[in-house]
Amino acid sequence: MLQNFLTSKLSGYVAIIAVIAVLGMVFYIYSEGKKSCVGAVAVTQVDANNKSAKGANDVRKKEQGLDSPQLDAGLCSLGIVRSNAGCK
Repeated sequence: MLQNFLTSKLSGYVAIIAVIAVLGMVFYIYSEGKKSCVGAVAVTQVDANNKSAKGANDVRKKEQGLDSPQLDAGLCSLGIVRSNAGCK
């Protein structure tokens, strides 16, 4: 009975369908894995952008709290001269 099934056309069709099903599952797993990797990279980039924006806001707040001589001294130490006054 098994020999008759293996030599019949039905077994060939079943084998072809099984191969197509396995290839479909492989493609599905590959595409889902790729989507999750792309999503992980996007989340990392958004986190980096948020941290950068928060850091820039913190620096702005700190700079606004400084008076002019402190700010000028800090900029001179970085090699930045304001108002063409030079570093004193």
